[in-house]
Amino acid sequence: MKIFVLFAPRFLEWPLAIAHRLSETKNISIMGLATGTRDVFERVSASSDPVISPLDFLDDLERQWLSTPFDEKRARRHEKRLGPGITGRIITADRQVGIGLVGGGVIPETSLIKITKDFEMIRRYVGGLLGYFFDILESNKPDLVLCYGVAGSVALSLSQVAGCLNIPFRMFMHARIGGRRIIDDSPKNIGLLAPAGATFEKALNNPLMLAHALPEARRYLEQFRSKTVPPDYMFFHQKALKKKLQYKSIFSNATKDLARVVYRLLRRPVMPLRSVSPWALFKHNFLTSIRARGLIKDSLFVKPEELPKAGFAYFPLHMEPEASTMVIAPMHSNQMAIIEALAKSLPLDMYLLVKEHTPMLGLRPKGFYERLSRIPRVFLASPYMDSASLIKKAALTCVITGTAAWEAILLEKPALIVGDSPFLAIGEGYVHCRDVTKLPWAIDKAINLAPVGDERLTLYLAALFDQSFDFPRESFWGDVTEDTVSENPEILDNICKRLMNSCSGQDCGNEK
Repeated sequence: MKIFVLFAPRFLEWPLAIAHRLSETKNISIMGLATGTRDVFERVSASSDPVISPLDFLDDLERQWLSTPFDEKRARRHEKRLGPGITGRIITADRQVGIGLVGGGVIPETSLIKITKDFEMIRRYVGGLLGYFFDILESNKPDLVLCYGVAGSVALSLSQVAGCLNIPFRMFMHARIGGRRIIDDSPKNIGLLAPAGATFEKALNNPLMLAHALPEARRYLEQFRSKTVPPDYMFFHQKALKKKLQYKSIFSNATKDLARVVYRLLRRPVMPLRSVSPWALFKHNFLTSIRARGLIKDSLFVKPEELPKAGFAYFPLHMEPEASTMVIAPMHSNQMAIIEALAKSLPLDMYLLVKEHTPMLGLRPKGFYERLSRIPRVFLASPYMDSASLIKKAALTCVITGTAAWEAILLEKPALIVGDSPFLAIGEGYVHCRDVTKLPWAIDKAINLAPVGDERLTLYLAALFDQSFDFPRESFWGDVTEDTVSENPEILDNICKRLMNSCSGQDCGNEK
């Protein structure tokens, strides 16, 4: 069995442990691409059980692509194989190459951002990226591609090329219930929790197949409605913001960032093209923290008692840049444009309440909030306002892809979804409208929409529970070490078991 792995700073120890575990029962060979700093590449290179080969380092490849003249004929062949629009999706998904498309967020500049301001360099980069994945996957013919998730251009390109070559692709997606994750298997419909959707479709004709998961699903729905509990990453963001706003944390982090500046000046290590310089990182972190405190102090956001006594539609802002828009909904990544379209489409007796997303405080570009507040009928809600309470009070909850629509469906409240979403699989309880010119009619329909029936909703929840497993955020995105993996054997068992089960019926290698 051959597995191609996209290694990353936050997805390093888990894939190494997965490879070791699978090698105990299968003839297995691992190859891959290491992203991040050279430390990641060296850690993977040091693996001996099993040996990871061939193994490439992204920064080396990026420098090579950017120094190689653009091959127009080759690029056209790749685009033809992948379909129209793929290069635009890749550029949009890249927070650095596509920096001009990040209109609602601020990120520090890197060498790659500077270089790819040149159109020729964008062509070289994207052409080289696609060419690499076609070459490496076609020449090595892996049985499986494993990725932590699709959150940028590299992972997106890998997923699309794997899909084109009919190579099974697996990634980890949050199930939007607690700390559970699903090993998703769809390279084309990124982020749509395809295994849960497919299981739900089958269960509609045969509910008994999910009988084992229905009691847990019913309990979850009952508990959610009695005391709304957001996914675990929401708690992480709230905790991070509270810490971010403390002067003690601001100056502690600034001291650490300055230490990196001194280290860089003394040692002068080679920095990857995607890395932020220590000095730029220091300025970015310090200024955004101070700006976040200022936003709260200046009372930019409307107090609950100051809101009009009228019906309202609720729109929670997404993080930006973030895969939820740039990867899953690339044609709807301009949140300002979506908000304008919603405000233009509401009936006269309603206003639009826009709530900031907790981790974005201090990270919006200058003038962003002022521009929003000038749009007629738009009011800005503080990130400290309780989202669940707003959903319950709103005549309609509107999102691009966000979790708030899922919470509205669970709470039997109308939802309007502009982009793609895994919860479209439910088929009821929301209105889906990709075309913003049709929003007036979509809003009118959504406001008067009947909620999805509990039987159908519980069946979808059962499919989520059936296809997911506990994988808390801190064990996935946190500072994961070898100890983290060894202390969570049940997570490793679940991953390996589900990876093998998802490969059943496909040529995924032979048992030892």
